[in-house]
Amino acid sequence: MNKLPLEGIRVIDFSWIIAGPTCTRMLGMMGAEIIKIESHRRPDPTRVGGGGNFHFLNQSKTSLSLNLRTEEGVDIAKKLISISDVLVENYASGVIERIGLGYEDIKANNPNLIMVSSSGLGHSGPDKDHVAYGTLLQCFTGWSYQTGIPEKPPMIGGVWADPLTGMMQTFLVASCLSGRYRTGLGQYVDFSMAEANTTLLQESLMNFFMNKKIIERNGNYETNIGIHDLFPCKGFDSWIALVIENDEDWNTFCELSQIPELNKYNSNEKRLENRVQLTHDISVWTKQYNKFDLMEKLQANGIMCGASMDSLEVIENKHHLDRNFVSDYIHKDYKDIKLPNVPWTLNNAPETKITPAPELGSSNNYILHDLLGIEQKNIDKMVEEQIIY
Repeated sequence: MNKLPLEGIRVIDFSWIIAGPTCTRMLGMMGAEIIKIESHRRPDPTRVGGGGNFHFLNQSKTSLSLNLRTEEGVDIAKKLISISDVLVENYASGVIERIGLGYEDIKANNPNLIMVSSSGLGHSGPDKDHVAYGTLLQCFTGWSYQTGIPEKPPMIGGVWADPLTGMMQTFLVASCLSGRYRTGLGQYVDFSMAEANTTLLQESLMNFFMNKKIIERNGNYETNIGIHDLFPCKGFDSWIALVIENDEDWNTFCELSQIPELNKYNSNEKRLENRVQLTHDISVWTKQYNKFDLMEKLQANGIMCGASMDSLEVIENKHHLDRNFVSDYIHKDYKDIKLPNVPWTLNNAPETKITPAPELGSSNNYILHDLLGIEQKNIDKMVEEQIIY
């Protein structure tokens, strides 16, 4: 019988906010059993507000409500870790060790464990104790300096650093599991979110070290391409991205648009010199069209372009629907909701396993009784003593 790639793998999830839950959500959708550990005293912050982030990022997980401020709570966590394959945590540097669940504390009972400790700046170096969020990391790594319009301050471009590092961690865990399969050895991973984001600045870094130049904010423009921007279309806040990087495409665009005197800009150099005027002239033309109609017209003639879609348009996109990229979300309080699946398909595995985000502590009995063999009377006592809460 075909199985999902990670069926039979158990993951202990001590992560919160976005990066860690992104990783464990994807591991869960690949078949792993994800046990999310939190408590009423310190729940996942995204759970408290009841927002969409929590419901999306914690699909396909179970929940254990555990008081890690008690010795008994820490002992339960250790027992659970001892029968698990992976532990993912993204506390601030040093916190997991102070709890008593650092790698040195737990590896003796499970030498095959793969532990991923993710923090903003890693767990060594002079800045290791700095607390970091994704938006702060955009500033720390230089991304914000390069993002925005030249005459305006740097921009923070949304919360994308967290999902990016969560994706990296997912495939890092898969790689470590593959390595364990070959060698039989566990692994401790010190993961730096800042370093993960810096690795995507190759052009900037190489430009500095090779040419001693710092890439400045350039809006939507590409340095060496005359037409490279977002242009307004018919309707409110409606845009199309358009790129024309060679004379052949430019000639085609001139024929399609019939914008007066466009032909005189018949080289990339001329288009670069006259960007401002061309942006204005092309914008007047694009405003006449629905962005999707214009996209189809231009793409049919070989012009690189794409409609800028809002979230609802992405979810309802016929291509995504055909690939089953969006799935129905099942929850007692929410109806007729669709959420993204995973960005891949597997030809030798069943469909992705998706279950709703768990209620806090909803799997306590399964985890404590079925997995750890704790008698019900002792579980009831732990509830009274607020070890489980």
